[in-house]
Amino acid sequence: MTADKKWLFFLLSGYVAILITGLHNYVLWHSLSVQLGGLTILLSLLYQPQGPPVRRYRFGIAALVFLVLFCCLPFKHFLLAALVCGAFFAVECFIKRVPLAAVLAVCFASSAADFAANLFTFPIRLQLSKIASGILTACGLTAYAEGNVIRCGSTSFAVDPACMGLQMLMASLLAALLLVVVYQKRYARRLPARWVGLLLAAVLVLNIVANLYRITCLVYFALLPGTWGHECMGICCWCICVLVPAVFLTRKLVQTKGALLPSTQPVLPARRVSSILHVLLLAGVGAALALRGHYQAPPATSLTGRLPGYQKTLLPGNVARFVSSNGLIYVKAIPGFYATEHHPMICWKGSGYQFTHVQEQQVAGHTVYMAQLNQDTNRLYTAWWYYNGSHHTISQLAWRSQAATGANNYALINITSHSEDTLVKEIINFTHQYHF
Repeated sequence: MTADKKWLFFLLSGYVAILITGLHNYVLWHSLSVQLGGLTILLSLLYQPQGPPVRRYRFGIAALVFLVLFCCLPFKHFLLAALVCGAFFAVECFIKRVPLAAVLAVCFASSAADFAANLFTFPIRLQLSKIASGILTACGLTAYAEGNVIRCGSTSFAVDPACMGLQMLMASLLAALLLVVVYQKRYARRLPARWVGLLLAAVLVLNIVANLYRITCLVYFALLPGTWGHECMGICCWCICVLVPAVFLTRKLVQTKGALLPSTQPVLPARRVSSILHVLLLAGVGAALALRGHYQAPPATSLTGRLPGYQKTLLPGNVARFVSSNGLIYVKAIPGFYATEHHPMICWKGSGYQFTHVQEQQVAGHTVYMAQLNQDTNRLYTAWWYYNGSHHTISQLAWRSQAATGANNYALINITSHSEDTLVKEIINFTHQYHF
């Protein structure tokens, strides 16, 4: 083993150790996206043409930036980004250039991407329900949409994020990257970044079309969740509408737009300086994890408000809980526009409930999301929105952009009751009586 490979093995072993010890609960190892992402990264690096190491410090600089961000704002996605950039920095200095596909695969396989996809596809799911019900009506069926639920005769179909088709968004993008890697190797060409971006945009559109086709077929043929027909229809729609067009499009783009791969890479870096920088960076990532890995940020939004008739409890994670005989209210402070929140879809699912009948409703002049929570024979009704003391919204883009431009930080408000009428009353009561 050469000295370069020994250094690389040492550094990558250190980063893997930090990943396993500090981020084992953050990375969703069992998810299809993480597994596809890992395969894409591995193949893209193996298929990258061998040549002298390049003198590139782009990933080293990026790792330092993310490390500083993690020290200031100790969110695990910053630490993961610093760790991955540090590993890529080592690869580029000692072995070969890191291809674009590997960088994009890390982004798409991350928990942050999966979280964002689940939250930001709410409006898409609502629109898919409306469009699918219109198609079914045009086919002669009596169908109409209520939020994310399509009613056809006596049967209801919920367009939920738990559906396999909607979970395939990131997997579809990663599959496209994997196809790029494979065809670049086959034809000895490299697809420029702008064409990779165009391909991913096309796959994104194809994924939406596939889900619309899938939803329409499931309702038309009455294929209920949990049946083999339901799952097989989802796989068939994805293969026909996403995979086959992606294979054809990727092959054509690589053949016609790809540039011939270079046989060599530029200049060798200064070994001694590079090695010292790598050791310092690895030590910095480990020290940041040890010092800030378990940091609990102070409340960014005041949780001092009270509600008459409710018993208040402050919980870890900057959350206030209000309990009464009529309902349960959570006020979940969000540190800033950059942060993820304790979203009801995630929290209630962790308690064993399933979301159904998600829809927008107007209550007391405000728009809120309302849904049913089902667990065996138990049924609850829940609503949520974002509020900062003066502005009220359900839009992720709206509250994040306002918080980023100087508005007060927001909190996520989640109210749950045993009946829909009681829930509406509790929402009205909260908006009139609670103040930050």
